[in-house]
Parts: sequence; C-alpha cells; structure tokens
Amino acid sequence: MCGRFGLTNPSRLDLERMFATINVAAIADDVPDTLEPRYNIAPSSRLLAAVEKKGDGDAPGARGLMWLKWGLVPHWAKEPAIGNRLANARAETVATTPAFRDAWKQGRRCLVPADVFYEWSDVAEPTADPRNGDPGITGARPTGKAKPVRQPWAIAMRDRAPFCFGALWSTWRDKGDAEAPPLHTVTLITTTPNALMAPIHDRMPVIVPRDLWDAWLRRDTPLDAAEAMLDRYPADGMTAWKVSRAVSTPRNDGPELLDPVESMR
Repeated sequence: MCGRFGLTNPSRLDLERMFATINVAAIADDVPDTLEPRYNIAPSSRLLAAVEKKGDGDAPGARGLMWLKWGLVPHWAKEPAIGNRLANARAETVATTPAFRDAWKQGRRCLVPADVFYEWSDVAEPTADPRNGDPGITGARPTGKAKPVRQPWAIAMRDRAPFCFGALWSTWRDKGDAEAPPLHTVTLITTTPNALMAPIHDRMPVIVPRDLWDAWLRRDTPLDAAEAMLDRYPADGMTAWKVSRAVSTPRNDGPELLDPVESMR
C-alpha cells in the first residue's frame, strides 16, 4: 500500500517547470501561488494532481493542476464515505475492481507529484518477563517471545528529485443536492515491490517515469498500453532510510520526520 507521502519542495515555479513537457495549461484558482511544504500527507487530505479533462469529440482535453481528495469516491456511490477505504488501487485488479474500473476504462489517469513516501516494515521486539521487569532496565530478562512492531521508512529518489505517482481520479456528485459542488477524488495505484522495497513491504506505489507522463495522462492511450506502465520503478534510482515513528501520527508534519534514525524510537 501507499498510505503516506510528502511534497517537501513544492514551489510553484518548480511545478511549472516539472510539468512543462506535458502541456499543463491551467492551474486551478484554489492552488496558491506558493505551496507550503508537506511532509506527512495522509488519506483524506487534498492532493495536488495533474489531470486531463475530457475533450470534445476526438479533440484532446485540456490539462491542468487541481486539488483532489485522497480516497476515490466512484461516481455511482451513494455516500462519499466509501472513499475512506479506497486510498489505494492494486495494479493487478484496477481494471476489474468495481470501485476503480470505470475510472480506468474512461482514461481518468492522473499524476500526483511527490518527493518522498513512507512505508512500514514489521520487525520483532523482545518482550519482558513480567517477573523480571522491562527489558530496557538492567537485569531484566527477555521472555524469548517477540511482539511485532512497525518500523517506518522514508523512500525517495537518490538525487531527491521530485517524481510522480500513477493515480486515478473520479468526480462524484450528490444526487440529493443539486447545488452541492462536485467532489473530485483520487486513488494511488500500487504494484509489487522492486528490490529496494521488497525487504520493507510487499507493495509499493506506481511511479510513472518522466518519459511516460504524457502517455499516462492521455485519455485516448490504449488501455493495454496504460497497463504496461504499471510496472515497478527501477530500484537503482531510489534510496530508503529508517525514520522516527512520529511519522505514524498524521498531525506530525515537519522536516524532522525525514531525519534518519538507527533504530525504533
């Protein structure tokens, strides 16, 4: 899965340069001139994304940057709360899972910029014999049993350059309130891990290589060609390091979350 990420160097100028090659023509009015760095973006948050709107007839649609709420709400959903369970879509089943297949078939692919994401690995931690106190105290004797704990990792490009997740977006309208604004939502697609990620977790987000951004966004890209882009990003261009468990709490959001640690704390 991909449950947390950051966009820590998000100046508007950087984004405009980043997307110049894919002809992003418009930036939504509610996207500020200067974006605040975000170090711990969690599901239900608003994500910045590059999308291509549907064009007229055979004409390509316009591309732009807009906010999408993380957690896809299918157009047919009765309530938007379903999005709380749909932060990620599996690459292997994105074309067939009812919640995602319409967006996939309609070519509603988008790019979500990031420069780091987080994943948690399971590690074993000795537990204390209650007769002997805490294992962290001199003289305590571990029972030999282990309880699972989760070690957070930060994963980024080796040069810390920004990159883009492959994602799907959808628009939901409240059929009971014709005056309500549409709700635009997104799910990040995950795939099997590369060699870097495999020791950490059994999934990783789809990262679309820069030379495929244009084809990924094009709504008329054949679906079999889009499916071929759901591959693992090469491990040799990435790096990972252990970080504090503070990242596990969504309200924590600061540069200290990226500080490397030697062990759990």
